Amino acid sequence: AKKRVRDALARRFAAPAALVPLFEEFGDLLDGTKAAAVQKVIDAARRDPEDAGEEGRQDDVDAGATQDGMDKLAELNGGLKALARKIRDTALDICDAPLFRVLTGDAKEALAQKAEGLSFRVVEAVAADNRDHMQDVNRRYQRIADRLVEEPTTSDELGALKEFSERSTALLNNLDFEYREEIYQRQKYLLAEDYRMSKEDLAIVTVTYNWPLNIAQYQERSDELQNARKNHLKAVVIGQRDQLGRDVEQLEKKVEKLAEASSLAPNEIPMVTRRVQALREGLETATNECEAIVAQ
Repeated sequence: AKKRVRDALARRFAAPAALVPLFEEFGDLLDGTKAAAVQKVIDAARRDPEDAGEEGRQDDVDAGATQDGMDKLAELNGGLKALARKIRDTALDICDAPLFRVLTGDAKEALAQKAEGLSFRVVEAVAADNRDHMQDVNRRYQRIADRLVEEPTTSDELGALKEFSERSTALLNNLDFEYREEIYQRQKYLLAEDYRMSKEDLAIVTVTYNWPLNIAQYQERSDELQNARKNHLKAVVIGQRDQLGRDVEQLEKKVEKLAEASSLAPNEIPMVTRRVQALREGLETATNECEAIVAQ
């Protein structure tokens, strides 16, 4: 009797047991193999977060490379979403057989959510990269903007500002390259994946989007500062030049008076010596002022 029962159970269990092979292909979701493969693709497409200071850097990325990376991630995401759908369609949620009823709904949903979780991990990695990159770009824009409107007070500072203003063109070109080739491509990918950005992320995107227009205003302000300081220094130099001319005239008169001194009597030697010393100091001062004017 026991043998007949065992045989009957074995026959009745054949139908439920046939469900097991249907789920074997999803084993890599359980043992971590699929997660490791997904992470490898994510890492290959991620951005190096280095920020090299005021100069920033043009990321070591060729034109089109980020778009290629996003295309690979989109393909990966499509596969993960298709996998989740396939899992849910593998078997009925309730499978009835003589003597047995198998409930597969919870198991299928758990597996499908693992696949969707990996898909979400891909999108979140791209969003995090883009968020960090935009914040980095915004910091570098702000550093350039602050430097452009530092008001110069001396000719040296004016020269340094003019030099930075010219050099900033290359820095801004780098930022433009990074925006077009990296940030925009990630943003396009996120929109295609229906990623919902937080209010904080939307604020960062707005700031980044507006910087090219804003930096142009800083450049205009920098030009105004440079021209104003240049004109001021020019007026100062002209004044110094005119004063130098007057000082030279005074020195010429003193030389003429010294030449008119016809007596070198012992009691007049100290006076003549003082005059010579005064002339020497006046000439040194005039020479220094002349050099300063030429430098400016």
